[in-house]
Amino acid sequence: MEDILQSMNITNEETMINYINNNINYLVIFPDRKTKTYKTLNEIQEDTCINSSTISKKLKILNSNIFKSKGTNYIFYIYKVNQ
Repeated sequence: MEDILQSMNITNEETMINYINNNINYLVIFPDRKTKTYKTLNEIQEDTCINSSTISKKLKILNSNIFKSKGTNYIFYIYKVNQ
């Protein structure tokens, strides 16, 4: 049943807010200008090769920051949505 509900379009503000609060903690802008949302820092680490502890430390100071991936030197912008 949950899979069916998750595949349905969001049709009202309450459902949208509920979805954001329960599923989205971070917004990442990639070097190719694409965006993706994440629930955990570990998910971001897998996609960006930026250590999750590094991200956590920097986002404690500000709710957003620019990061450089080790090895590739790609630049990412990470915004902490839920504070």
